[in-house]
Amino acid sequence: MANKNSKSIELKECFLFDVSGKKYKFDKAVVGFAYYESIFNPFVSAIVQVTDSGGNFIAKIPIQGGEKVVLKVEDVEGNQYDYELFVWKVYNRVFNKSMQNYNLALISKEALYNEGARLTERLRGTPDAIVEKILKDYLKTEKEIKTERAKYQVQFFPNGKKAHHIIQTVSQKAVPQSSKSTEGDTSK
Repeated sequence: MANKNSKSIELKECFLFDVSGKKYKFDKAVVGFAYYESIFNPFVSAIVQVTDSGGNFIAKIPIQGGEKVVLKVEDVEGNQYDYELFVWKVYNRVFNKSMQNYNLALISKEALYNEGARLTERLRGTPDAIVEKILKDYLKTEKEIKTERAKYQVQFFPNGKKAHHIIQTVSQKAVPQSSKSTEGDTSK
């Protein structure tokens, strides 16, 4: 990662925490890091390329999914960024004599919780309040939630769907408070 072009970053630290919380220094094994954000996905993801020459982290830690990975990177302007992501899968594993190479697919904590969260109780309130409840109660986010106040109350039956799917569905029903629309007004 010594190439200093406009897309270059330098990995400063990388720690992997096993599912019981034990911390492992991992930056010597990381040979690549790619970070992804998309307006089409409700979460961030990353890929860490690992070259494991004798440490056999997969067996010793073991890496199986759900482990926390903390990365500290620096860009060409000296800005530092910290990422806390979780292992979603291990793939492209290749053995070569006493070395193995593989990729760790990483996602945010909320995306990991989304895989196990199925909502079954009726949701009632404004869409912004429903989204906030889902993010806090089901996806356990500790991040700041920024929403625009909605004008009308809605009622939604999730029928066991994933949290992100419900958020996208409910958000389509939202009318901003600043809107002059009376289309969904049930008070008249």
